Amino acid sequence: MSSGVMKASSASRLDLARAEFLHRQVTKRESPLPVSADDPDRIIEEAMAKAEAIVEEANARAKTIIEDAHRSAKAAIEEAESRAAEIEETARLKGYEEGYQRGREEALGQAKDLINLLEDARHALVSLRRDVIRRAESDIAGLAVSIAEKILHQKIEADESVVLGMVKEALLHVKDSGFVRIRVSPWDIERVTVFKDDLAKMVKDAGEIAIEQDPRVEQGGCIIETEFGTVDARIRRQLSEIKEVLQNGHGLNVT
Repeated sequence: MSSGVMKASSASRLDLARAEFLHRQVTKRESPLPVSADDPDRIIEEAMAKAEAIVEEANARAKTIIEDAHRSAKAAIEEAESRAAEIEETARLKGYEEGYQRGREEALGQAKDLINLLEDARHALVSLRRDVIRRAESDIAGLAVSIAEKILHQKIEADESVVLGMVKEALLHVKDSGFVRIRVSPWDIERVTVFKDDLAKMVKDAGEIAIEQDPRVEQGGCIIETEFGTVDARIRRQLSEIKEVLQNGHGLNVT
């Protein structure tokens, strides 16, 4: 037998086997094909047609199943997304409420801190204002005393009677004493000595009055010494007392 015949015979047997296989598959689903055994070509054609129909039906069903699966999957995804959106919205609202409450508490805390800060700042400003006023009082008092000192010095230099008036004013604070010493500036010694007798009459029971020059005493002032104590009527001392009074707020109102 030639190789060509063998190939043809093999191909024929393969076709017959394929046809028989398809025939069995079709027979499982449908009634036997109405064909005769002596027409193999028609059997194969009809089997192939039936097989193609089965395949098309299977494809159609598979397509339907796939489409149904796609629709079900899409529906499941949409439902899941919807549920997720609901959960997200619920969580957002819950988070908003919690965040709002937390934010409100934080805001109240910050407001409280701000109020405390402002209160501290207010106290600091009040304290600063007091310090400024205190320094201002001191400066103003110093300036006032400086001006007064200049005015007094000008008046003292221009009016020789100023020192005499100062000595008389100091003697008014002297109690009865058997001894009185009046210390004045070297510049004023002659002016005061001239009125020694008049000054002695101002002190009751004054046994002796001495007028001495003292370089510690500036022009226009005096120091009165008695057996009971001392009256310091120096210009500088009086101005210092005036300044202290002003700095302590007695007579100086700074707002």
